Amino acid sequence: MMLIKNHILFFFLICLGVNTVFAGEVRFTAEAKNNVAVGERFNITYTVNASGSQFRGPQIRDFNVLSGPNQSTSTSMQIIQGQMTQSVTLTFSYIVQAVKEGTFRIPPATINVGGKEYTSNALEITVVQGAAPSQPQQQQQQQDQTARAQASGQEIFLRAFVDNNNPVQGEQVIVTYKIYTSVPVSQYVIDRLASYAGFWSETLTQEGERPRQTTEVIDGVSYTVAEIRRIALFPQRSGQLTIAPLEVECVVQRRAPRQRRQSIFDDFFNHPFYDRVQSERITLKSNALTIEARPLPSQNRTAEFKGSVGNFNMDVNIDRTELDINDAVNLTVSVSGRGNLRMIEEPVINFPPNLETYDAKITDNINRSPSGISGKRTFEYLLIPRATGLFEISPVIFSFYNPSKGTYEILKSEKLSFNVAKGDGTMPSGPSVSMVSRENVQYIGSDIRFIKTNIFPLKVKGKLFFGSYLFWVLLLLPFILLMVFLLIWRRHLKITANKALVRNRKATRIAKKRLKKASLLMKNKAYDHFYDEVSKALWGFFNYKFNIPYADLSKEAIQKTFMDKNINTDIADAFINTLDQCEYARFAPGDKQHAMEEVYNSALAVITKIEKALKS
Repeated sequence: MMLIKNHILFFFLICLGVNTVFAGEVRFTAEAKNNVAVGERFNITYTVNASGSQFRGPQIRDFNVLSGPNQSTSTSMQIIQGQMTQSVTLTFSYIVQAVKEGTFRIPPATINVGGKEYTSNALEITVVQGAAPSQPQQQQQQQDQTARAQASGQEIFLRAFVDNNNPVQGEQVIVTYKIYTSVPVSQYVIDRLASYAGFWSETLTQEGERPRQTTEVIDGVSYTVAEIRRIALFPQRSGQLTIAPLEVECVVQRRAPRQRRQSIFDDFFNHPFYDRVQSERITLKSNALTIEARPLPSQNRTAEFKGSVGNFNMDVNIDRTELDINDAVNLTVSVSGRGNLRMIEEPVINFPPNLETYDAKITDNINRSPSGISGKRTFEYLLIPRATGLFEISPVIFSFYNPSKGTYEILKSEKLSFNVAKGDGTMPSGPSVSMVSRENVQYIGSDIRFIKTNIFPLKVKGKLFFGSYLFWVLLLLPFILLMVFLLIWRRHLKITANKALVRNRKATRIAKKRLKKASLLMKNKAYDHFYDEVSKALWGFFNYKFNIPYADLSKEAIQKTFMDKNINTDIADAFINTLDQCEYARFAPGDKQHAMEEVYNSALAVITKIEKALKS
C-alpha cells in the first residue's frame, strides 16, 4: 500500500513539473575542541553534506580512541516555488581521550562522493594539565562499550551499569539494570534480586512505574532498551565489593509460521496481527559488578565527623525565646541535601544545667529520583527549664565528607538562647507537654488517698471461683482453641500446597483489578495503555484460571480448554473476539471512546460468564 502511495506522489510531482535539485557544492569538514585537559574526553566529528562512501579516518596517534568511527545520516527536503531541494548530511565521529600534555596535529580524513575523493581540514589540539573528566561519565561509556561487545548475536539480554565503581566509603552510587531486546516482550518478572552485601541500599524505581524506553543500534541491530530497575547503594566498608547478578524472567512473543491459506481473502489481509503468535518464557541474567570502595581519607578529618558522606546543609532553630519555668520549648536540627541521609547520627549538643532534655524525635523526609537519594533528616528535642534566667545553648556542629570536593566540611549554627521567667505558678502556658516536673513525681502516691464513695460488690462467704464450672471452661478453652487452630492451619497448608487451586481462586480478583485500572485509563483517554491493560487482564485470567503455562497461551488453547471444560462455544468465541478487539481497536478509525467502552464491557461480561459456567 505504501509503495502505491509513493508512485502516486512521484507521478503527481511530475505532472506539476516539479524539478528536483540537490546541493551541488560538497563540503567535508572536521571539528573538535581546540583546548582540552589531560584525561578529558571529547568528540572529533567529520561532516559531509552529501551521500558518500569509502570514508578513511585519520591515524590518531597521540590520543586514546574510546569509540569510533560512529556513522549517522540525516536527510532534509524543501519545496520552494515548485522546486524541491534535498540535502543529505553524513557524519562520522570519534570519542577520544587526551593522555599527555602538548600540541598535537590530527591529519585530514578522506571520503568518496560521486566518484571524486574529498579531503577534510586537519585539526590542531592543545592539551594542558588539568582535572580529569568525571569518573561516572567515563565508566558509563566503558560500560556501554562492554554491553555492545557482549550483545553480538543476541536478540535479548540484560545488563547492569554502575555510575561510579570507585567511590569512597559511604558515597552514593547508582546501579541501573536495562533489558536490550530486538523481539517483542509481553511481560517480565524479577525472579531473583541481586545481593548487596556490604552496602546500604535504597530502591529508586517506584512500584508499578512503567519502564523508560529508548532505542539503540548495536552492530547494525536496533534494540529497544528498557530500564527496569535502579538502586542507590552506599558502601559500608572499603575494599572490593561484588554485586551479584539480577535474574529476570521474560515472556517473549514470537510469530509462528503462517498456516495454510483458508480463503482467498487471507492474502489481501496480510497483516502481522493475522499471524499466530507463540509465547516463550526465558530467563535473563545480568552481569556481576565489582566496586572498589576507597577508605575515607584520614588527613584533615575533623573530630566531629561521624561518617556522613554527601553534600548537606543544616538549619537549627528554637520555637520560643520567652517562656515561663516548667514550660516546654522545641529545638529543631534539620540536615538536608544528597547522600546517606538515613545514616546521619544525632549531633552532640551541650545543654546547660537546669534544662531537662528528652531523647530526640527523628523524622526522615526522603526523596527518591532517578538521580539518587535526597531529602531531609530532622532531630527534634523537647526542652523544659527547671530554673529562671537566661539559657544559652552552644552552637550545633555537624561535619561531613564531600566526595565531589574531596574534603571534610563543617557546618556550625549560631548560639541559641531563650529567657525563662518565674511565671505565676499555674499550669505551663503555650505549646508545652501536659506533665508535672520530675521534682514533684516522687511525692505522688505518698500523699493522703481519697475516701472511696462507690458501692463495693459483696460475695457469699465460702463460694470460690476455683472448681466452678466457669473455672473448668476457662481452663479447657485454650486447648480447644489450639486444636481448632491446628485443624484450620492444616487445611490452609493443604490448600496453599496446591498452586493450581490458589491461582484459580486468584484469577477473577486479579482480572477485575486490571479492568478497574483499565477503566481509569479509559476515562483519561489513554488508548494504547487501555487496550494493553484489558489484553493482560484476559490473558492473565485464562492463565491463572486454567493453569495454562505462558508459553502455551494461544487462541487455539482457549478453544480447546473451553471445550474440555464443557463451556459454551459462544462464550469461547466472545472471549477470543474481545482479545481481537483489543488488538485491532487501536488502529481502527472511528470513535475511539465508544470502542473503548465496548471492549471494556465485553471483557467484564465474558469473565462473569466463564465464572458462572464453571460453577454450574
